[in-house]
Amino acid sequence: MIQITLPDGSKRDYPGPVTVATTSATPGATIYYTTNGSIPKAGNVATNGGAPLVTGGTLYTRPFKVNYTTTLTAIAVKAGMTDSALATGVFSIVPPPQVAAPVLPPTKATQELLDN
Repeated sequence: MIQITLPDGSKRDYPGPVTVATTSATPGATIYYTTNGSIPKAGNVATNGGAPLVTGGTLYTRPFKVNYTTTLTAIAVKAGMTDSALATGVFSIVPPPQVAAPVLPPTKATQELLDN
């Protein structure tokens, strides 16, 4: 099983960059991921000298920062085993709320316009 660890539990909307980690419960499994919504695809291990062959993915080596809204898709592979199911997480980076603009009292000229 592969797991994408979300900061702050199951929260998926973040007001700024967020660090994402992923793990597999299988010792020695290798994780590949994409951040563009595409699916990392595992190939036939027999054609790669017995090692898993993954295309269209990045080798996961450590937690990384997500700076913009991203769909993360990951797969774990290990020689001699069936590939994991895909794990997917969508991380929405949303801007923080904006402070309301100050309200100024009308000037004399503005007040005259409003009165007419």
